[in-house]
Amino acid sequence: MRILLPYDGSEHSKAALAFVCARPVPFRGELRVTLLHVPLPKLPRVIAMAGADEVPQYLADVSRRLMGPAVRALHAAHITVKAVHPVGDPAQRIVRQAAADRCDLIVMGAHGRSSRLGMLMGSVSRAVLAGCATPVLLLRHARPVPQDALKIALAYDDSADSRAALDYLLAHRELFGADFALHLVHVVDEVPIHLRTALVNLTSTEFTHEKVRALRAEAYETAIAPARRKLKQAAIAATEHMLVGGKPGDALAEFANREAIDLFLIGCHGKTRLENALLGSVTARLGARCDVPLLIVRQA
Repeated sequence: MRILLPYDGSEHSKAALAFVCARPVPFRGELRVTLLHVPLPKLPRVIAMAGADEVPQYLADVSRRLMGPAVRALHAAHITVKAVHPVGDPAQRIVRQAAADRCDLIVMGAHGRSSRLGMLMGSVSRAVLAGCATPVLLLRHARPVPQDALKIALAYDDSADSRAALDYLLAHRELFGADFALHLVHVVDEVPIHLRTALVNLTSTEFTHEKVRALRAEAYETAIAPARRKLKQAAIAATEHMLVGGKPGDALAEFANREAIDLFLIGCHGKTRLENALLGSVTARLGARCDVPLLIVRQA
C-alpha cells in the first residue's frame, strides 16, 4: 500500500505520522510511504541571509532537518520511506505527489472542527480534497487512533460514493488491523416518509405510526442490504445501526460521539473547484460536529 504523508513538524502532522507508524506489525512491511515537506518558496529574509544562489540548498537543508525525526520513526517501525521536499504551493504539491506515486491514501493532520466549513480543516486540506481523487484520512486535534481493535463507522446509503467507501474498506482492510469492529450506519431521511404518510392520510383516517415504522424499515433495508451482502462475502461482521433524522450529518456526528468511534469512513461526491462544495453537506456537518478522524473516499 502506498501512503503519502505530508509533514511539517506540527502536532497535527505528528498525529498523522503516529497513525502510520502504529499500523499492525505484519502490515508495515507492505507500506511504502512518501514523506512530503513543502518548504516555503524564496522569502526575502532567506535570500538576504543566504543569497539567492544558496536558497535551494538552504531550503533543502531545512527540510531534511525537519523531516529527520519522522524518517527515523518510520524506519524504526520497519516502514519503507522516501522523503521529498519540493518547493511550491503545499496543496498543489500534495496533489501532484499523490498522483505521481499512485498513492492509495493521503494521511494528513488538520486543525479542529468549526461551525464554518472554511475553518473545518484549513486551507491546505480543503484544497487537497478539492483537487485530488485519492482517498484522504484527516486526523484533527492530534487525536490518537488505536493500533488495533479500532471502532470504525461506515456511513452507507448505497450511493456510488458510499459503495466506493465500502470497496475501499474491503480492499485495504489490513490498514485497520485484524480486530477492528465495523459499525454500518444508515440515516433514514424522515422528510419523504412524512410526505408519503401525509398523502395517505388525505384519503384515509388510519393510524399511521405503524406505517411510518414500516416505511423506515423499508428504506433502511433497501439502502443497507447490498452492503450486508458484500460484507458477508468478505467474512466481515458488522453491527448495523438505523438512525432517523432530517439532517444526516448531525445524526452521524451524534452517533460518532455517543459510540466513541475511532475512525469514520464516508464517501463523498467528486472533486470540484468550489471548495465550499467539495465535501458535500453530510460530510461537512459530520466533520464540524465531532473530532473523529475522517477517511474520505470518492467514487473512482
